[in-house]
Amino acid sequence: MTLVGVTSGFTKAPNGQLDPPLRFQYVVPQNVSNPYSQTNVETLTNWEYAASDPGCSIGNTKPCTIKVSEDYVQGSTPSSYTLDPSFVITASNDSIAHVTGTSDGTTSDYFTNRGLL
Repeated sequence: MTLVGVTSGFTKAPNGQLDPPLRFQYVVPQNVSNPYSQTNVETLTNWEYAASDPGCSIGNTKPCTIKVSEDYVQGSTPSSYTLDPSFVITASNDSIAHVTGTSDGTTSDYFTNRGLL
């Protein structure tokens, strides 16, 4: 009998985050009256996996990216990654909402908002 070990491609960095992180980018929903409403920013299907950093301009006005631990990601390959329904995104209740926290954390280590472009 031969035992074969399988390991994940993700490891925990010293700060406890995934290295490399699984990054999801906000995709502006179409055909809605306010694509940056709190409800839209908190809707998991409005976020998609981003293999590389999209280069958010630093600010605190619009959502840009979130870093998600492997525990909250479904799918076996990057092209199939989606957020697990148990993952929670919290957003401000402004006319243009931005991310204020996620299931993984509430500091800017876990999300990036952008300035108005």
